[in-house]
Amino acid sequence: MKRAFFIYLALMTVAPLAVMAQKQSLGNGLYWEMNGGVLTISGNGAMKDYNFGGDYVSMPWGDNKTVEKVVIEHGVTSIGACAFHNCNKLTSVSIPKSVTSIGWHAFRRCEKLTSVSIPNSVTSIGGCAFEYCYNLTTVSIPNSVTSIGGDAFWGCEKLTSVSIPNSVTSIGGDAFWGCEKLTTIHSLPTFVLEGGEAKWRNICLPKEAVYKYIAEHRNEERLRPFVAAADIWKNRGYSSINSTKNGAGTYYIVTKNSHYGLVNATGQEIVPTELDKIEQCGKGFLRFKVNGYWGVMNYTGKIIIPTDRCYTKIGDYVSFTKRFVYEMDGYKGECNNLGVQVSKIKTGSGSTSSNSSTTTSSSKSTASSSNKNSSASGSKTQTVVVEHRRDPVPFQQWQACFACGGMGTMGCDGCGGSGTRYVGDNLRRCSRCNGQGIIPCNICYGNKGQYITVYK
Repeated sequence: MKRAFFIYLALMTVAPLAVMAQKQSLGNGLYWEMNGGVLTISGNGAMKDYNFGGDYVSMPWGDNKTVEKVVIEHGVTSIGACAFHNCNKLTSVSIPKSVTSIGWHAFRRCEKLTSVSIPNSVTSIGGCAFEYCYNLTTVSIPNSVTSIGGDAFWGCEKLTSVSIPNSVTSIGGDAFWGCEKLTTIHSLPTFVLEGGEAKWRNICLPKEAVYKYIAEHRNEERLRPFVAAADIWKNRGYSSINSTKNGAGTYYIVTKNSHYGLVNATGQEIVPTELDKIEQCGKGFLRFKVNGYWGVMNYTGKIIIPTDRCYTKIGDYVSFTKRFVYEMDGYKGECNNLGVQVSKIKTGSGSTSSNSSTTTSSSKSTASSSNKNSSASGSKTQTVVVEHRRDPVPFQQWQACFACGGMGTMGCDGCGGSGTRYVGDNLRRCSRCNGQGIIPCNICYGNKGQYITVYK
């Protein structure tokens, strides 16, 4: 009996040494040990980054495919790049509050991972960190996180809900690409909402989920500016809606049937969805495109620069000079914020340098200047004609209403201009045209056209 007892004591003292013998250095003051599929990282310091080569990463503990559980002990301050990449048997991971960052590709292709708890100490989630975690269903990102890398949750096809706190100020492109079942958002940063649908598309958040989130939290103070957009999108059938800021408040550029319009924050349609393009071009102004030519309007729909000038390009409004730079076939120049064309320069093909010009004190003058361009092939001379109007003379010119085919009204495209339509066997009024079959052209104030001020 005594002999057996002493053998037992000997085994009890040796066994811990055998376990300790498996603990090996990771560098940077960290250690690892593997016991029956459980990988434990301990020590004090940051994990180093590992090289990514296809679907294989050479790790100190060998093949990642044998790892079933990861335990990171307190003291570890970061999860290195590719640390647990392709752990396709990994089902759970424990991350302590000492960790402040999750590296690039850290948990990529951990296909059996269904959930992860990110502690309220992590400030950054690297690109592709959870890419192809096919079975990940929920993600709660704490309010300590400020940045999420591109493709971070790419291909998480079973992800149904996510929380992104307002502390996040940066989200990389395609962060949620392929998350087709993502229908519930519990929190969302203000900067994402302000970016509108363009931002949602960039990070691949479904707009249905975003609008659902806004509607469910409509009484939250910071969300109130976006409630109207959610309601407008839901009730009008627009294919897209993007907010644009003006001094007077928030407006929305909307699209339907590949045409653009403008709606204010209360849902009032300022410009119907009949234009080829609308986009912001400086504080207080929008440029719009019709039949290949650009014009400028303000946020009330008033036209500043009409499209019949045939401008092929209009630059952003420069507040310092109070000018819009324009281009047209063979010319370029500037208009002021009243739409007055203050300069017009004739351009020629092959011009590659800046032009110098002189003008006289007369109300209209023409001058020529020569530019010499040196190149390997020799030099050539460019003649530029400058037209400068110091005292433009305004006069009124009648312009047909281009948006309504020159009629001042247009047929209701949803009802064939009839004011009613059959749905099944029932005759229904056309709500879009107020049951009249026609709708006044607000750009022409219901007339067949309008007088515009032309400067010659």
